[in-house]
Amino acid sequence: LELDREAIQVFPKRWEPSFVYGITLAMTGDRRNALRSLAHALELGPGETSIYVGTANVLAQDGRLTEAVQVLQRGEQRAENPQLIRLWLLKMEKFRRLSEAAR
Repeated sequence: LELDREAIQVFPKRWEPSFVYGITLAMTGDRRNALRSLAHALELGPGETSIYVGTANVLAQDGRLTEAVQVLQRGEQRAENPQLIRLWLLKMEKFRRLSEAAR
């Protein structure tokens, strides 16, 4: 994590360090700060498909499936690879429906 924080300081205008830091935080279970870092990455790289997918997955892990779908819907309009976003969107919408049906 320290190396990720240093990379953010060295490359403050690049989206990649914030993205990697966010995913790493999510892997440690710190989804709150992960989402903050991913939001910052999205500000720096609004067309980057991986940020939308990563953010949606972290939200889904946190049980926030509706928000995950919303992130992917925004990504479908803005990301450089909308086809990949659409695939993830279909998957996430199906997962959300299954979760709601199980309640």
